[in-house]
Amino acid sequence: MASGVGNAASVAWIGSMQAFLLLAVAPICGQLFDAGHCRLMIVCGTILVFLGTLATSLDGEFSSSHEHYYWYLMAFQGVITGVGVGLLFTPAVAVVSTYFTRNRGLALGIATSGAGFGGVVYPILTRVVLNAKGFGWSMRSMAFIALITQLLPCILIRQRDDLPRRPLGGKVIDLSCLRSRKFSIFYVGVFVVFLGLFTPYFFVPAWASSVNLRVSFQHFYLLSLINAGGFFGRIIPALAADLS
Repeated sequence: MASGVGNAASVAWIGSMQAFLLLAVAPICGQLFDAGHCRLMIVCGTILVFLGTLATSLDGEFSSSHEHYYWYLMAFQGVITGVGVGLLFTPAVAVVSTYFTRNRGLALGIATSGAGFGGVVYPILTRVVLNAKGFGWSMRSMAFIALITQLLPCILIRQRDDLPRRPLGGKVIDLSCLRSRKFSIFYVGVFVVFLGLFTPYFFVPAWASSVNLRVSFQHFYLLSLINAGGFFGRIIPALAADLS
């Protein structure tokens, strides 16, 4: 993150907002998907991620103080990029499940494993460009890579024409699903998992540096190692789910 934003807790709020919006927009995305607007969400999400990341690269050029720059980053990196990744995540996962009846878990695992692969590449790329060209160009490089890699799904992703469409309207959040005991247990389990899921991604490199962790590589590579584990962690459980 750029200098002058604040302490680690303040910076964490930006990433936390982005992670929150990744899932918080899911009820709206679900209705849009049911209405047949999958590609629209993919295109809009791509634009928002690109613009949010690109705006972050300005590195406070239009901010008169550190406080103003913090809220600038919160707006673009936290909110705009967060809504963008939310618009990408829900339809990208949902559309895969409609094309598979057998091996659906494995198909979803392969589809989501791209996050693990990107999590290996992006931190290394960002650090290399950061050291060579500075914060602004490291963010611009990520913005343009995201835009280029998203062109393929923007063109190719499409919903099945033989599935019924549900018109927009009605409840955005239907709490009647909580009457199901199985769903409620699942919901609580997911909540507990997400309480600690993103903490290592935010703080492991900084923690390793603070305790002088002895490894044969620079501490920022720990983030890529965690994401590499996430790549296999998405495939293996999904395969096991199909076999159970």
